[in-house]
Amino acid sequence: MSLPFISGYLSKRFTDVPYQIWLHGKKEENHPTLLCHSEDHCFPPYPSSHAARSERFFQHLGNTYHSFRYPEEYVITFVLMQERVEITREDYEELSFLFRPLVLEHMLKSKETDLKRMLEVTTSITSTLEREQVLTKIIDHALHVIANVDAGYLLLFDPERQRLVPKALVGFSPKFFDFQAAPGEGITGNVFLEGTSRLFNHRDEIYEAMATTTPENYRITLESADTLNPKAMICVPVSIGEKRIGILAVHQFHKHGLLTPWDVQLMEGFAAHTAIAIHNANLYQDAETQLKKVSRLSDQLRLKNELLEKRNQIHKVLTKLSLDNRGIGGIIRELRHMLQRPLHFYDFINMEATPKSPLPCEDVQRLFHRQKNSSIDYQEGDQGLRFFPISSGHEVLGCICTPVHGQLPLLDQVMIEQGASILALEFMKTLSLLDKYNRKTHEYFNELLQSENSEFHANRSVDLKLSLHSSIFIVIIENLNAYEPYRLELDIHRLIYRIKTSLTYQPKLIYGFNNKAVALFSLEPTESFQPMLKDLQSLHREYEKRFDCSLRTAVSAVHQGLVQAKKSYEEAQRVLDFLSARGKHEVLCYKDMGMNRLFIGQHSEIEPFIEEILSPLWASGHDDLEKTLQVFLSHNQSAVHAAEELHIHVNTLYKRLKKIEDVLKISFQDGPSMLKVQLACHLKQTFF
Repeated sequence: MSLPFISGYLSKRFTDVPYQIWLHGKKEENHPTLLCHSEDHCFPPYPSSHAARSERFFQHLGNTYHSFRYPEEYVITFVLMQERVEITREDYEELSFLFRPLVLEHMLKSKETDLKRMLEVTTSITSTLEREQVLTKIIDHALHVIANVDAGYLLLFDPERQRLVPKALVGFSPKFFDFQAAPGEGITGNVFLEGTSRLFNHRDEIYEAMATTTPENYRITLESADTLNPKAMICVPVSIGEKRIGILAVHQFHKHGLLTPWDVQLMEGFAAHTAIAIHNANLYQDAETQLKKVSRLSDQLRLKNELLEKRNQIHKVLTKLSLDNRGIGGIIRELRHMLQRPLHFYDFINMEATPKSPLPCEDVQRLFHRQKNSSIDYQEGDQGLRFFPISSGHEVLGCICTPVHGQLPLLDQVMIEQGASILALEFMKTLSLLDKYNRKTHEYFNELLQSENSEFHANRSVDLKLSLHSSIFIVIIENLNAYEPYRLELDIHRLIYRIKTSLTYQPKLIYGFNNKAVALFSLEPTESFQPMLKDLQSLHREYEKRFDCSLRTAVSAVHQGLVQAKKSYEEAQRVLDFLSARGKHEVLCYKDMGMNRLFIGQHSEIEPFIEEILSPLWASGHDDLEKTLQVFLSHNQSAVHAAEELHIHVNTLYKRLKKIEDVLKISFQDGPSMLKVQLACHLKQTFF
């Protein structure tokens, strides 16, 4: 039924009476819409909104007003521009039926506009996949879907906290982000828990529904809202399938117009699109996160692959240097060249460091006593240093040091670690060659000792660059601390290296065997033995102090020619046995042993001899007699000096001496008897 038809009907029914038809609705509460009017009245008066909506019939300023009410609070006001126009009950019902299509047509247009607007905003929120942008757009566009609202918020459920938390809001202060509602708490919690939308068109309804809100959330809501007098509110659940993920709420604070069930339906439709947009954004964010992880892993794999290739190249270069026998020095020089940075090398076997190294070798070795197989950072004043160990098993053989300012580049670290592994192999190769050399030299030396062929010794003298007039002596140095098998090679290598580098006079032959170093020295007629002996004594003291160990150094007598090598070796061995018997660690020459040379290796005879002479004193029951005898003899039988050392009166000493003579059945004036007693005391002090 069109407006022309209605106009024609009204013109016939109310002949010569000007009229107007106004539409009042929730959105037109203060601004009614003029639907049509008679042709002779182009400027209709604006009717009273209140009167038109609340009264069925009234007259005002010579006009007659008739109101017709329809669903969703729509009202048609029919204005006749004349007083006292009669309208029967039948006319009223007929007009009510006649105007209904106008209302329906307006409602359809309004809903079409609402749907079009919702389509536009849903298209907008699904046009981006950035989660934060989606959340912000949702609440902004919710206010466009429902024209009569001016505030709102989106709450999403946090599974970890088991709370609904704000993600976006409009018309509320940022303080509202502190709001956290449990399922079932207040309006939002109930809508989320039950999955049912709620519509409120009055302040009291809203506050009544908020009664179950916690005091803290209640306070946050009031403090963050734009007004304490909300007019209306819609709250709808946001779900993905059967799973609820949050709620969407809009408020009417300042705008006008009632909210209707249609608005609720619009909000529910918008919430469905909201859920899809959030789900898509979450999927996109997850996919983007996974992509970033994959990209990051790809970058890490690429970097590791590059490092692996570089590492292989470095390993190949350094291994070639080792195979070419360029030695430790050549490898260090190549590392410096590749790194273009300062490098210092520390050798813990020989206790040496490259020139201008920042710390003494001993100090660096102590650092690795606590931390063996990992790099160590050390701060020396304003300079940072990093030490990389050169290890073989549990033993740190040395280290590489480089200055570090901040972070050491990863490639530099890989280069140095590769260099350290190659240097460890170089160390082991050196030790292996040394072990082979020691075994061969030991065999060579044994042949020299066992042979009695003069021609053989003449040929060996030529090999050792000994002249016909050269004298020889042999030195055996024993390391008393070298007990652990895996350290034995290191210790003997270190000892031989120090002998070769510290002594002024170099040995003609030297090798290591177990924990001993055996060296053969020569003397020309113009050379003196004493400087060489002092050299050995200095080496002995310095080595013990530097490497915190104990040595026994046995030196044979000087003999003419290589043919005396066996005799020299036996003398050195006898000196070593003598030092061992006495528990001494010192330098001792065979010629300085005096008469003790006569008793080396005679333990089976010495002990019975001592017991035979001194046992009567032990059986006498006087413990002080043997000590008195030893002191008396050590002072060359001086009673005065012996009494002073024993802290007794000289008469007491004489009484003891008389007792000793009686027990031993000797006389101190009898030369042969005294010789036996003195010898027994000397042997006991020396060997026991």
